[in-house]
Amino acid sequence: MLGTNDLKQRFSLPAGDVDRSMALLVQTVMQSCSGPDDRRPRILVVSPMPVEEVGYLAEMFTGGAPKSRGVAEANAGVAALHGTSFFDAGTVIAASPVDGIHFDAASHAALGAAIAEKIKGMDL
Repeated sequence: MLGTNDLKQRFSLPAGDVDRSMALLVQTVMQSCSGPDDRRPRILVVSPMPVEEVGYLAEMFTGGAPKSRGVAEANAGVAALHGTSFFDAGTVIAASPVDGIHFDAASHAALGAAIAEKIKGMDL
């Protein structure tokens, strides 16, 4: 579930650069032999939920909210291109209204359960 911090205003990255970073990470992992029996590991790309520009982190993420709305679709494309599994965290959780970036304990539990179900369905 990488990419949220890439949306910080100080990095000024367009959404496409966030997507390309995920693609490079997937390609790197695909070339490794760190999976079971020294094989390539299975990959689950988990797209982060969209961020909100609220609370004490709003200024740090100025402009990040609109960009974050396209990350899931872009990450799904990366997963499809590389034949990996994909899960959109935004389908089960939302950012906290306190800071717009993190999520609460109940959301952690919901996300963990959803990812566990997704992993059960993966061909490991």
